[in-house]
Amino acid sequence: MRDRTVLAAASARGGLDGAEAVLELRALIDNGDLDACWAYCPEREHHRRHPTPGRHRYQLTD
Repeated sequence: MRDRTVLAAASARGGLDGAEAVLELRALIDNGDLDACWAYCPEREHHRRHPTPGRHRYQLTD
């Protein structure tokens, strides 16, 4: 029942996108992955904003 209340409150404020974000955060917290995600996200954002020149030419290896 609490999940529906949280979902309804998030939907009222931010629509479906806000509700989905709340559920994703709750899943990260429940699974114990929030700290790892919190550490990873700024690094990923940095690479998105400042891509390595010529990265499209790199080959990924196994």
